[in-house]
Amino acid sequence: MMIHFNLLPTKEMLYDGLDSIQFHGGDARLQLGLLYAQTVFTEPYGDRETAPNFLIVISGGKSSEPHKTKAMSARLARKGVKIYAIGLGASADKEELKTIVYPSIHIFYVENSEDLSSIKDHLVGDICRDWNRTQTKV
Repeated sequence: MMIHFNLLPTKEMLYDGLDSIQFHGGDARLQLGLLYAQTVFTEPYGDRETAPNFLIVISGGKSSEPHKTKAMSARLARKGVKIYAIGLGASADKEELKTIVYPSIHIFYVENSEDLSSIKDHLVGDICRDWNRTQTKV
């Protein structure tokens, strides 16, 4: 699921959007999600040149095309998008997640979707620290 920031102008609407995310399972087509993310980080979808970009990828398997997944994540990183990953369940491919996220401290693991709330504070804290670092460089 993608959240378009220009369609969720308030914090409450953003939280409602995040709360509506559901995990459905199926093929891990990460390369397509990362390709789509490239369009989201553009001005028509609410991106601002002065705002840092963060992407959270949740995967419960191995990408159907790992080489494309790695290429798409590298392209996003060159555009300045900071990628975080959450491996969901025992089938999450830890080695693949390491190829799309740098540094690897931005990778989290949970047993199932119900456990996502257990990492929320840590994930949000990391993103806030990264955001603060980008602000001191400006």
